[in-house]
Amino acid sequence: MIAPGGVAVFDGGRAAGAGRAGAGGGLTLRTMDGNASMAGRLWARGGGGGALGRGGGGGALELFTDANFDGRGGDLIVEPTGRIDVSGGAGGRGGSARNNGGVGVALFPAHQEQLAVLLNSDGIHGSPRDGDLVNRGQIIARGGASGGAGGDVMFHGRRPNSFEDPLPGVQFLAGDGAGRSGDFAAE
Repeated sequence: MIAPGGVAVFDGGRAAGAGRAGAGGGLTLRTMDGNASMAGRLWARGGGGGALGRGGGGGALELFTDANFDGRGGDLIVEPTGRIDVSGGAGGRGGSARNNGGVGVALFPAHQEQLAVLLNSDGIHGSPRDGDLVNRGQIIARGGASGGAGGDVMFHGRRPNSFEDPLPGVQFLAGDGAGRSGDFAAE
């Protein structure tokens, strides 16, 4: 459980002049079939660049509740106070959140390094046996100003009391200016 007051920040460092700011870090949280409740803040944002520099790329966040991949995962809930932010940093050229560079979301798990956020409550492919996945909070993977691309988000699990793919909930995946927006997929 990440309580409402819980905060983990893995932001990239700032850059001056024409330098490139640091990328946001990576955060992976796993349980072996246990339930997870995320009500706090998890941030891995790219650092800000100067007016002549480039903002850092957004980081990556992965939450798993079926880390032994047996298809019997625990429930994974992003609570209403939960906020995940893996956006690119601002700069003369904005940093991008993680994405596959095109339409749609990268194939999972083959290219999961291209995902900004991966929430996984069912570690096998095919019909989930359990492992509800619900986003009641906010997931943010915006492109940094100026021109950064938004990030891609993947949910792997099921809706409560159903075998349907999970719904996206509130997500902000917009690119800045000419930067393309990120995409969401669920399976």
